[in-house]
Amino acid sequence: GEIMNVLRALIALRVWEQPKQWAGFVKCCDLAAPHSLPVLLQLPVAQLEAALASTPQLKEPLIKHAATRHTSVPHPTLKLLGL
Repeated sequence: GEIMNVLRALIALRVWEQPKQWAGFVKCCDLAAPHSLPVLLQLPVAQLEAALASTPQLKEPLIKHAATRHTSVPHPTLKLLGL
C-alpha cells in the first residue's frame, strides 16, 4: 500500500543518512511487519544489519520471507540472514 511506497522511496533517498528519520523508518517497518519485509530486503546489507540489530524481533520473520524468494534477494543479504 501507500505506506510501503513511502518506505521504498525513503530507501531511494538513503534514509539511513538522517538518524532521526532512520529511527522512524525502522520503527515503521517494525510496526508494519509482515507487510514491510519486502521493503527491508531492499536495504543495503549494512543498513539491514543495523535495522535488525535494533529490531531483533524482525529477523526470524525476515528469514522466513527471504527463504521463499531466494532468486530476488541479493546474495549478501541472504548471507547476512544465514540463507
